[in-house]
Amino acid sequence: MKTSLCSLFFLSVAFFSVNAQTFVPNGGFENWTTNSYMLPTNYVTSSNIQSFISSNVENVIQTTSAYHGTYAIQLTTVAPVTPAIDTTGGFFSNATNTDTGDPTTWTGGIPYNQTPTGIRGYYTYNVDHADSALIGVVFKKNGVSFAHYFYAVGGIHSAYTPFAFTFTPALTQTPDSIIFVATSSNLLVFSGLPGSTVKFDSISFTGAVSQPALMNGDFESWTSYNTPPSLNNWNSGGDYKAVTQTTDAYSGTYAVELKTLAGTQNKGGAFQLNIGNLQDGQWNNTTGTFAGGFPYNLPSGVLTFYYKYAPANPKDSANINISLKKNGVNVGGAGMNLKEASSYTYVEMPFSGNQIPDSAMISIGSSYWQGQTWADTAKSYVGAVLKIDQVAIKTSSTGITKNSADTNITFYPNPMKETGVFTISAQIEFTGMNLRIYNVAGVAVKILPVNANTIYLNKGDLLPGIYYYEFSQDNSVLKKGKIIVE
Repeated sequence: MKTSLCSLFFLSVAFFSVNAQTFVPNGGFENWTTNSYMLPTNYVTSSNIQSFISSNVENVIQTTSAYHGTYAIQLTTVAPVTPAIDTTGGFFSNATNTDTGDPTTWTGGIPYNQTPTGIRGYYTYNVDHADSALIGVVFKKNGVSFAHYFYAVGGIHSAYTPFAFTFTPALTQTPDSIIFVATSSNLLVFSGLPGSTVKFDSISFTGAVSQPALMNGDFESWTSYNTPPSLNNWNSGGDYKAVTQTTDAYSGTYAVELKTLAGTQNKGGAFQLNIGNLQDGQWNNTTGTFAGGFPYNLPSGVLTFYYKYAPANPKDSANINISLKKNGVNVGGAGMNLKEASSYTYVEMPFSGNQIPDSAMISIGSSYWQGQTWADTAKSYVGAVLKIDQVAIKTSSTGITKNSADTNITFYPNPMKETGVFTISAQIEFTGMNLRIYNVAGVAVKILPVNANTIYLNKGDLLPGIYYYEFSQDNSVLKKGKIIVE
């Protein structure tokens, strides 16, 4: 029966040592959180997902403090856990896609073929003049918006207060669908005042023969939903569409997937490249930097990981960086661009600092950042997909001294002229084993999976000189050696 090379080495552990690994919190991307929430039936979109990400709470909820019936809906603008991030205004809608920030371009809605003259309902609010809630209706025909109305409701109203607005100008044609949206703050103007809270109930159209069958304006019917999985210990900037969970993992159950998406600026609708970003820190708007990370107190190390990358534009590249920090100030680190890789590829990135750090922070991006220049080439980056797994830090490289297990792997001839041969004992299990060839600068020039007892190394594009080889399995370095190419 075959045994793993790792097991054979452990039997002779007194004779050698292997590279140590520093724990990167959730570096294997196995730990994710999903939250449950409720919305009025037929209203599929809300701020709850964003609110969970930025504030750890839902901000659109069912309330039994109703004007009529059992339930009403309550929306709250919440402050983020990290003060540097924007507040999250509460909103809900029966639109299916609200990415643009402009309700007149949203998709979805509910069927309606009447021509109402206005809208009415009841509300409570808790802010005098610094903020206001909004209600809005978009009327559509054949998928195109032809009329829209937005109204502010505000002031101190602890008891339910009626509102009634007349559509001005009046509708000039009959719609086939409508989109309804309500907010806790005036999100058309700013991100909202934390604590602004509105309750709505008994909303209906005026001047119409009937109400939309799916309006659910009394908010008595509710449906349960779940948020997409959110990655623990890492920060995606609240972008749950650009940073997602994937089961296409190098090892374990999950990896993380970063996508480059097309976005638009909320004001003006101009194109904006939406790059999938991931950090184990938090953005600080005041300093324009990321803060946080995880404890790290060594002056150097090697960041290791596996990745796959499919750029939409061959000129594009993903990127990964590690920053060493001392009292919040950068004291070193390293970064590199990641080119196309159709299968999981192992990478080692050495880094160092100019003094002993107290923390380290890792940042990952799905596309090359172009600053504020959004040229046509940036648009062609949309669709890039980066998958990354098993992020760790190798903190020492003591190597393997001569021991009885060395006879399990041999290499000859050495020096080699055209071809060299690695032979591996027939008792060794190959699962998860890789062979890497490094030049004298420590750059991996070849990475080969080990799946046979004999591995041929052809000179190929190796220039004459000294190289080093390394066998690894299960995140442990099993054997190292030197090769001379003539």
